Amino acid sequence: MADSFFCCGTGALAKLAMGKHGSTATRMDFNNFHSLQIVKALTDGSKKAIRGTLDHLDTNPTEGLLFVKFRVSMWVTAAKMAVLLPMMGLTAVSSVYTLGDTLPECDVILGPPGTKEHTFSGCIVSDWVVQGQKGSDPIEIDIGFIGATYAGATNGTFFTSQSSPAMTEGYVYPMGTGTNNVCSLNALGQTVHFPQFRLAMNYHLLTEYNNSVTATNICPSDHELTFATSALYSSCDSTEPLFDTPFGGDTSGASLTLNLTRTLPGPTTHQTQFVVANMKAISRPPNIKKTDFNRLPINLQGYATSSTALLVVTNS
Repeated sequence: MADSFFCCGTGALAKLAMGKHGSTATRMDFNNFHSLQIVKALTDGSKKAIRGTLDHLDTNPTEGLLFVKFRVSMWVTAAKMAVLLPMMGLTAVSSVYTLGDTLPECDVILGPPGTKEHTFSGCIVSDWVVQGQKGSDPIEIDIGFIGATYAGATNGTFFTSQSSPAMTEGYVYPMGTGTNNVCSLNALGQTVHFPQFRLAMNYHLLTEYNNSVTATNICPSDHELTFATSALYSSCDSTEPLFDTPFGGDTSGASLTLNLTRTLPGPTTHQTQFVVANMKAISRPPNIKKTDFNRLPINLQGYATSSTALLVVTNS
């Protein structure tokens, strides 16, 4: 029997590239491409018309709006972040990236195996999450996009082979501490030891369609930056101020530093460090359970100061 009936269109052979519009997209490895809402709708008035019959005629529908909304996740490396940070609205001076009030237009190209390539244009980053937890997985970034247009192209238009263009990968950041996999956090003046964390930004995009089947305006309206983790609640772990200070009425807050570093032989150090100018705590009591450690939930809201932008990232 011939084996021609096998059709192996698996996600493992898919390819992804992205970058600012007008520049050559950078190919990167990724974990998931999640199509939250990539829909070409129908404009169909027959659903509301009284026609004396329950059937819908094929002349009623016509082309409707195109919705482009999706998410991409990948492991964090300094090499990838050099491409992603400008897409996330941060402007670079050498290795220091500072958050601004505008977001650039981006292109995302997806190449599933054995079919055409998909290019999503006019894409704007809607939100992103940098997160990690104890275990074998490295630190991950999950990025949401809202786009304007979609176009299909013959397989091989951009991805000419499995190895071309070459991928930008870099060195992942494991979750832990040590010489070669340091992940440290300083919040409210305290060094915090934590089993998981979540640094999240939401730009609260505004989208509208003006006489067009595709989006004509996609604009950010806010910088909502939050941080969440937990810590052992104990005097021996010096975490009491993380609870006592906010509940004592203090609203001055302090800066937050999330430092991802990895040192290779040489030595060569790769670093992606997030610094939030000011973080104020949403205070919550510790969780008390007989069969577990006493853990303090830590939830922080980010703010700019008069002299420092909300978010500054060192990536080198």
